[in-house]
Amino acid sequence: MKIILIFTIILFHPYLTCYAQDSALYTDGYTSLEIKFKGEVPVSKDMSNIQGGNMLSYDRPLNVARINDSTYHISFYTFGPSPVYFTYRNTYFTTVLLPDETDILEIYHQDTVNFELRYTGQYKEIFDQSKLIAEKIGDMLFSYEQPRFPEDKRIESAEVVKDSYLRQIQEIQRGMDGSSATRSVMTYVKKMPFLVKTIELLKRYDQRVLAHNKNLGFDSLQALNSIPHKEDSFYQGIVNTLNTNVDIVWPLGYRELVETILTDPHAKARPIEEVGLSKYKQNLVKRFNTIIENENSIFYDMALAIAYLEKISNGSPLTEHERVEITRYYQNKAIVNYLFHVNELNSKLDSSFNNRKYFLPFEENEEEILKKILTRYHGKYIVVDFWATWCGPCLDALARMKPIKEQYANRNDFVFIYITNESSEKAKWNDLIKTIGGEHYFLYSEQSEKLMEPLGIQFLPSYLFFTKEGMLKYSHLDGYVGNTKFSETLEDLTN
Repeated sequence: MKIILIFTIILFHPYLTCYAQDSALYTDGYTSLEIKFKGEVPVSKDMSNIQGGNMLSYDRPLNVARINDSTYHISFYTFGPSPVYFTYRNTYFTTVLLPDETDILEIYHQDTVNFELRYTGQYKEIFDQSKLIAEKIGDMLFSYEQPRFPEDKRIESAEVVKDSYLRQIQEIQRGMDGSSATRSVMTYVKKMPFLVKTIELLKRYDQRVLAHNKNLGFDSLQALNSIPHKEDSFYQGIVNTLNTNVDIVWPLGYRELVETILTDPHAKARPIEEVGLSKYKQNLVKRFNTIIENENSIFYDMALAIAYLEKISNGSPLTEHERVEITRYYQNKAIVNYLFHVNELNSKLDSSFNNRKYFLPFEENEEEILKKILTRYHGKYIVVDFWATWCGPCLDALARMKPIKEQYANRNDFVFIYITNESSEKAKWNDLIKTIGGEHYFLYSEQSEKLMEPLGIQFLPSYLFFTKEGMLKYSHLDGYVGNTKFSETLEDLTN
């Protein structure tokens, strides 16, 4: 079943012009955004989808502290330039924050409808061109089909697949020309197609070639065995793009791309916790030495950090030996500080995360998934939330419904269940669920589709409400309905 997704522009965020690793921008520390409402301030601020991150993290929902009726504060620990994006009155805005700096956003309301925004900060230029950035992202996402392969020919080399993607990236970039955007804004806007399409290439390579082979008439086994192996040279045009232009990086999305390269099953690389930092780097250098000549390049430094961050995300804290190795290796102590901060934070979250997660808990051919899940919670009221880590409306809904969930936190007869699938990034899933709470299921994509189709689920997020006897009583299948309606549904469910 083809799932139609509630998909917002905030999922693909700005990528930023930075400097080399020895730049002052490659620092760590707390960054802040202060939001001040002035004039005829409306009671409902209507600010949502507030998320951010950096080049070593996935984007994540950010906490907004209310100082008073007209002042709000966002602050978080980070590494390097850190994009923050949000919607206000259904309009997309984005900016970039730096460690140890506080930017100011003033929202002047002439009345409850009309307003203007004034931004003070180093990346004011990006904030002021938020509308144009959103338009370029939308064109990229919705104006191009998947890259095509020769329809009547067998794919003899992985290079054929890669080249088709690289050609489309160039096509999209050319289509972005001719706008009123400043040169610096267009620099990072044009990096978006590379990021998005390269991740798609790496993650869907086997799937796309397999489908192509079946269309040629191959049986399933022949189609599988005819997928060309990706040699190390496959990454020419990918890894060197990440490395040679060290003055241009992707604070959001960079981690996902590098992590996808490191964990490519074709490489059969052993994880860093098994071989140690020194051997892991040796293996990387051996893998990419024909692409990257300098063994001390920024790509290797970031790749090692991301390998450790993946380990931490999967619930394995740094050992004392690993801490010593990291401290000795990195000249840039900001990376060390960030790794240790994330390690400590995740250790605390892991110790306080009392609810359970189930990663691919059922056999791939299992079809009665919902029945098996509901049976585990017989005698409880059940809310099932279908979501994904990349779904902006899902993450926004999770943040908005926190006060509602707190009302039911101490009830032993109530449970929130969250279901996602392989479209979600595993490491990001591991990170997010620690702050969401509830019971979490990560399913095979095909399992998820078979589960959702008969229920009529075509949008994310979607919600199902079950009685203690496991009977479906209510459903919200068109996205989050807001806290008022959601609370009313819960009250009706339990009464």
